[in-house]
This record gives sequence, C-alpha cells and structure tokens, in this order.
Amino acid sequence: MMVTRTTRALLGAMGVGALVLTSCAVAEDSEGEVDETPAAQDEGGQDEDTQDEDGQTEDGQTEDDAEEPEDGEDDAPVDEHLDGELSGDRVDPDAFEVPLDEQSQATGARAWQFETPSGRHMCSLGRSGEAATPAVVCSMAFDEDAEPEPDDQGRDRHPTLLETEAGLFGYDGPVYPEFESSEVPTLDYGEVLEVEGISCTVDEEAITCVAGDHWMQVSRGGYEFSSDDEAQEAEEAEEADAADV
Repeated sequence: MMVTRTTRALLGAMGVGALVLTSCAVAEDSEGEVDETPAAQDEGGQDEDTQDEDGQTEDGQTEDDAEEPEDGEDDAPVDEHLDGELSGDRVDPDAFEVPLDEQSQATGARAWQFETPSGRHMCSLGRSGEAATPAVVCSMAFDEDAEPEPDDQGRDRHPTLLETEAGLFGYDGPVYPEFESSEVPTLDYGEVLEVEGISCTVDEEAITCVAGDHWMQVSRGGYEFSSDDEAQEAEEAEEADAADV
C-alpha cells in the first residue's frame, strides 16, 4: 500500500507556529547486512541449495526470492492498517524530553524528540502550549521521487499526526523546543515512545506513529496516512450511493 500522494492542508487545531525540522545527517551504513558466508558444499562439490530447471532452490525459493534488502527504514510503508496500541518495549519519555527554555516554561510547551537508528530521520512530539493539540511531526530524508511538493506558500511539508487528522503540512518556523542536532536521542528498533497520547516506533521498514484512531507510516520511500483511507472510503461510499439511485 505504498503511497506517495499528498493530503489536504491542516488546520488551525494545532494552534502552533511553524516548524523548521532539520533533517538528521544521513548515515549511509545499513542497519541490516546480508550474510555473505558461502553456502556449504556437499561431497560432489555442489551447493546444498542446488537449483532445479526452473531456477528454484530445494527450499522452493528463486534466486530473486533469496535476496535480502540491505537498508533499514528504506522500504515503502508496510501494507497494513493500524489500530490501538503499538507493540514493543516502552522507553522512558524523560530520556527523550527536550529541556525547556523560559518561553516554553511560560507557555506550557513541551517536546520530545528522537532519531532513527540509521540517523536518516527525526521526529518531534509535543504541544506548543498548555491548551494546544498534541502532535508529532517528522523530518524525513525522502528519496527524490517521494519528496513532497511544497505547499501553496512555498513551505516544505512534513508528515504530521494528530488525534484528529494525519497528513502532510507546511511549516516555516519552530513548533516545539528542540535538542541540539548532536544531542537527539535514538529510538532503537522495536522500542515505543509514548507521550501526550501519541505513540511512535521504528523498525527496518518505517516509522509508525499512532494517535487515537489515526496513524501514519513514513520511510525514505514514501508515506501513508489513515486520513487517506478515510477519504478514499468516503469517495467509494458516495459512488456506491450514486449507483443505487
């Protein structure tokens, strides 16, 4: 369900200023490696996983099936819908909370940040004030063909999730307090950061965040949002109603 479409513009609900999200330095080294150990050979000098005339090995795999991806967090978002809580070990939110300055303390702003193990992507969770709607905004090192177009004001758009909506939205200034770029803590694969009613986790395929009934999955290869599915379902329902008339 790889998606590279953009969604409608967001909302006054965040009541936030805009965001400058600094893309984390790209770490080219892969988190996953392909096992290059030669296959064991039998007494006849042939590999144990010999191929038949159809190019299949004894375990039923073709040569293409046996290949493994080398880069973590680089594939398209996984093909599944998300509901409820994310599975994984909960981390201590205090280790990811950004120290507050005087302005943040005065307004009631709070923020948490993490980067992925590859160092390619970074997300900020929080709220810009005591009464502001919590949200998570991610800064992604997208592939060129997956990079979102700027909004109608020329601002870079970033994957954003609230309890009420998810999509791509443009920002032109900081939304939350931020760590220095060298101090952003890493959220390891399989761990879950849960704050302000929002949960995020990272695996080798994508960053996944959930807030209430809404979710988003993002990777360097693309993005997918629960709001997209709702819009599609509404359109399909309208077409079905029209057909019944």
